[in-house]
Amino acid sequence: GAIPARTEEQVMAEISARLRGRDRAMSFDQIVNWVKIFDKRILKVECDKGVMRTDNGVSRCVVVRASVREKEFFSDDEIELLGTRLGSFLKARTSINSRFQLEIAKV
Repeated sequence: GAIPARTEEQVMAEISARLRGRDRAMSFDQIVNWVKIFDKRILKVECDKGVMRTDNGVSRCVVVRASVREKEFFSDDEIELLGTRLGSFLKARTSINSRFQLEIAKV
C-alpha cells in the first residue's frame, strides 16, 4: 500500500514544528531574509538584541526594524496590520521561546 500524499497544510504544520524545535539556532541574517521575503514592500531590515517587558517581567528579545515606503500603503492601519502579520510569520518559523519586538518605520 502506498501512502497518500500530504496536503499543503500538513506539510506546513510539519515544517513549522521542526523549525520551532528548542535546539534550533537562528541568526539575524535568517530573520532578515525571512522579513524581506514576507512582503515586497519592505525595503530595509535590521535586527538587534533587545529587552522587552512582558506580563511576567523582563525578557530578552530580537528587535526587528523594517522600513517601508509609506506611499505603497493606503493607511497607517494597513502598516500596523503588516506588523501584526509579520510577527505571526516570524513566531511560526522560530523556536518556541523566541520573542520579537517589531518596529516599522515609514520612509
